Amino acid sequence: MDTPSRRSIYFWATGQDDNVGDVLLRRRMLRTLQRHGVCHLFVDQASPGFIDSLLAETDRDAVKLYRTFGSWALAATLHSLGRGWVLAYNPGEIKVSAWYAKFHALLLPAQLLGRLRSNPTIRAAVGIHGAGPDTDLRWAFPIRLAARLSALNTWRNQASRDLLGVGDLQPDWGFDENLADVEVAAGRTLLAVTMRADRPEPSDEWCAAVNVAADRLGLTPIVVTQVRRDHSTGAALAARNGWRFDGWSDDTSHLDQERRVRTLYQASLLVVSDRLHALVMGLTEGAVPAGLFEHSDTKIDLHFTAAGFSNVGTSVRDWSSALIAEEIVRTAHAREALLVDMQAAREHVRSADVAIDSLLSSTAAGS
Repeated sequence: MDTPSRRSIYFWATGQDDNVGDVLLRRRMLRTLQRHGVCHLFVDQASPGFIDSLLAETDRDAVKLYRTFGSWALAATLHSLGRGWVLAYNPGEIKVSAWYAKFHALLLPAQLLGRLRSNPTIRAAVGIHGAGPDTDLRWAFPIRLAARLSALNTWRNQASRDLLGVGDLQPDWGFDENLADVEVAAGRTLLAVTMRADRPEPSDEWCAAVNVAADRLGLTPIVVTQVRRDHSTGAALAARNGWRFDGWSDDTSHLDQERRVRTLYQASLLVVSDRLHALVMGLTEGAVPAGLFEHSDTKIDLHFTAAGFSNVGTSVRDWSSALIAEEIVRTAHAREALLVDMQAAREHVRSADVAIDSLLSSTAAGS
């Protein structure tokens, strides 16, 4: 395998600063990339807490941080003229928009020069926000060209792959991050709830269903805060229903909050949420994902379907409280099968490691 001195890897690694889920998938990809060299990370204005979490379990001496896109892109372009260069696009969600089109266009010279020197570009586990037949394609050209100039393309859902027309499917990197022995079900006494602050608050019927399901399963509902901006609405939801609440205090670091949330998921039989990475994190810690919400959302189901799951994200807007409660209980009883699917998703993610290792080793051998 390549020695660290052989590669300079330019990795776009920005994310939502108040979101535990946004850092974990980038950290997981970073660990794979770092096996091949020094990583030059574009982190924008990320907080120290975000960066500490991103660099956890990595070699910090083999990382260089860039705070502006211009300085990072210029360094990447200049280095693409030489050997031992890699460009790695940000995993996670992007949009077909003027903003993303501009930044993809600015990286096209580096990609073109890199191809001339057999220096590869990697796009791994990317998703297009709202990808589908109705996607506005006015800004798609530079994004499509960037994908076609990449040596490796994998997508978090089929709709994104179809829109860009190149590459394969890969589960989100977050499916291969966990702390717990997921087989252990004993001691799971909680039903974790975490809902987005930017959606309408759950109805009385939805909350009643959670209470009924928790009672039938012998669980205690608790509202968990995985995204800091959800703290206030989560506290209000818990107070309204008499549920336990675990927030994200100002003096708690990003990494400490992730560990806290994972510990709560280890004690939970279910996670009920409309946040993708709450369901992914819960599952990797052994809790059953129940994506049940009262608004329109296809993101959760598309991403779980690409990872080999069925019907994880469902709008229950017109469902009765009794039917929602029944669905929560039914989902809880499917835990064993879901854990089998999770292991398959984890192995699929690790096959992406193999693909990246193979690509970077083979191109290094030819440099």
